[in-house]
Amino acid sequence: MRAAAWASIVSAFTISAAVALPALAAPPTPKEVLGYDAGEDYKLARYEDVVDYFHKLAASSDRIRMFTSGKTTFIMIGAPAAGPHKTGRVYVYDGPGAKPRFVLESDATGAALGYMFMSIPGDLDGDGVVDLYATDFGNRAKGASTGRAYAASGKTGARLLTLTGETQGEAFGIGPSTAGDVDGDGRPDLIIGAWQYAGAAVSGGRAYLYSGKDGKLLKTYTCRIPGDTFGFDAVGMGDTDRDGTLDFLITSAWSGIKGNHSGRVLLISSGVQKNKKTP
Repeated sequence: MRAAAWASIVSAFTISAAVALPALAAPPTPKEVLGYDAGEDYKLARYEDVVDYFHKLAASSDRIRMFTSGKTTFIMIGAPAAGPHKTGRVYVYDGPGAKPRFVLESDATGAALGYMFMSIPGDLDGDGVVDLYATDFGNRAKGASTGRAYAASGKTGARLLTLTGETQGEAFGIGPSTAGDVDGDGRPDLIIGAWQYAGAAVSGGRAYLYSGKDGKLLKTYTCRIPGDTFGFDAVGMGDTDRDGTLDFLITSAWSGIKGNHSGRVLLISSGVQKNKKTP
């Protein structure tokens, strides 16, 4: 890889990462990983070294994600203050390239798309290419911090699903969402946290389970303990008890079960039986 091209690639990624990373985190520099600065004379970076650098970037922040399957590598970088209205966007790269393959934009009620949660949940639309997921838990669709989650095609970048929180202030869109194929229809599903949901108790929290195929709401899991913040994180764990249904790990990060904000982690059954027939 030519030095000038390498420098432009690192510049693009470093600028986006600097916007997106938490204040206390610092992305590693090329020199820290490779031993030399980007664009340094007489230094050529191998493709494998560039990929390794971006893996280390991804490990340093919740706002950078990498997924490799065979010869395909997706790199997602969230930039929550970017875009025409400075309400966020997600850059999606097909490996370490100088230009993104496509850009996922915020919508009219957006707040900070790409601020934290992005993932590769699997092939939602059945076209043979894994798809992309990103959230804006501050989205103002029904008032401040309603929250929204988006799924986009990994093939074209076209939006597949737009999922919105039920109420103002619930901060819908927490967690990586990866649930596995809960209903047995051959497509991965989405488990999405709303840690400030207050429908049953103030800041009790909720998690929503959606079909990844069509966005249908399959089930909700609601906490009735005030301040428990159930749904601070939510992810599929497979069938841990071998009862034929998939299970979830869901956190209540600010639970006061053993003192203020001591937190707790719950392993719960989805309670959803898989379909016997897969289309």
